[in-house]
Amino acid sequence: MDLRTACSVAAALSVASALSAQSLSASPAVNVSGPASASAVFTINWLPAAPFVLFADFAPGPREVLGETLELGLTPALFVLDAGALDATGSYALNLTIPGLPILSGLVAYSQALFPLAAAPNGFIASNGESTVLFAGSSSVVDRFDNPALEGFVGDYDTTLERLRGTFSRRRVQPIEIGDVLDTPTPGTVSAFASQLLVPIQSPLNPRGCRTQFLYRAADLQANGTPEVLTRAYWRVFDNGMPVRLDTFANVTIRASHSQVVPNFLVDSFSALAAFPNSGLASVFASNESSAPALLRSGAYTVDPTAVVLGLDSFGVGRYLDWGIGTNFVYNGVDSLLLDVRTDPSPNTIGWNGAHVYLTVQSGPLPGARCVAQPTLPVGTIDPDVVAVGQPDNAIHDLVFEFARPESTALSPFRAPGPSTLNYQPAILAASTPGTSSIVITYRGADDAFGTNATPFSPNIDVADGKPFLQYSIRFVADVVTGAVPSIDTLVIPVL
Repeated sequence: MDLRTACSVAAALSVASALSAQSLSASPAVNVSGPASASAVFTINWLPAAPFVLFADFAPGPREVLGETLELGLTPALFVLDAGALDATGSYALNLTIPGLPILSGLVAYSQALFPLAAAPNGFIASNGESTVLFAGSSSVVDRFDNPALEGFVGDYDTTLERLRGTFSRRRVQPIEIGDVLDTPTPGTVSAFASQLLVPIQSPLNPRGCRTQFLYRAADLQANGTPEVLTRAYWRVFDNGMPVRLDTFANVTIRASHSQVVPNFLVDSFSALAAFPNSGLASVFASNESSAPALLRSGAYTVDPTAVVLGLDSFGVGRYLDWGIGTNFVYNGVDSLLLDVRTDPSPNTIGWNGAHVYLTVQSGPLPGARCVAQPTLPVGTIDPDVVAVGQPDNAIHDLVFEFARPESTALSPFRAPGPSTLNYQPAILAASTPGTSSIVITYRGADDAFGTNATPFSPNIDVADGKPFLQYSIRFVADVVTGAVPSIDTLVIPVL
């Protein structure tokens, strides 16, 4: 390494160190019960004599400014608490007087310090964000969440930040692929294997009209009982080496629901017939649904060759097209997933593109993994919204699903607020709920820290009144479209 490179590396490391060393702390809660005034203390630590500006806002971030994440709402109410330079030890403290006015209870101030720095890409760097909650009460439960796990919080929340933050994850699954073993054999049976049907299947995109139900078992979806939002569904075009051809259908609607039906594809070892032929879908469409169907899409559907997505299957060779569904179905992760696809007659459409399908039992059509109603005569059409009965068979269409898991939880230990009348008030949160994300809190009271004689959890905190110990549960719900997650920096529960 030459001298110039060494100097560059040293400078980069110096900047990186500077970027990570600054910190802000602020009083998490201030009691404004009155009549005497109270104070909020703000402390900044960084480089000696470093200039700074300390901002405050009454709305939370995050907001992106010149590539820097600010934990401030940047509303018209944004104001400067103070500005200047740190002392020779790299420290600064501000003691801010707050009037003792109960009317201020519930107000939350968010603060953050900015430091000019020529070496930073945007000319400045920001400290961590802090929050201060104003409340009125004789005592309070205050949680700052600097280290939730160490403080006794349990759950599946994100532990990587100095705040209590929800989680969000996506996953993609191809339920069935060629050669998959479908069920574990029992005495007297052998397992069926998914084998590719060597011809394309026109349903459900039959231009003369079609209604098809597709069933996918929880095990094939690799579900684990966690509720998930179904965000995307792709279908596979038949692998025949022919190009995907443009086709437009007047209207394709897709609904999703749960089903108690769980087909068993085992084959009787003596007869080679399906061992459980009646375990699959019934011919009456409505009898296969165990929950109210959710409408995921409705409108014209175009098979667009330029929209083909390659390689979503495990072998990386499949050609898939997006069904274009909405995100309004929450799959419970326990039952089978049932898709109901209805294609209206489209007289000017050919229906060029067939679907890639697997057969499960070679000796007969059952048990039903799908149920299809389509025209059986050489002429004529059907109305998919009118037909109520179809023909079950054991064909499984190659679909790929995407799920999002937007929910996570955190459970506090039992808190003892101290001597008071134990009239608990709803929590005041210094929280960020970007997009459509949300936070739901429920409470319960108990006689001791072990939960003796605990009340049921309730969204109404009054259920805990009179109990010397309080526990709360938080449910975080992320924005399923953007993946933005909610978080809490400070929680205060006033006690009167």
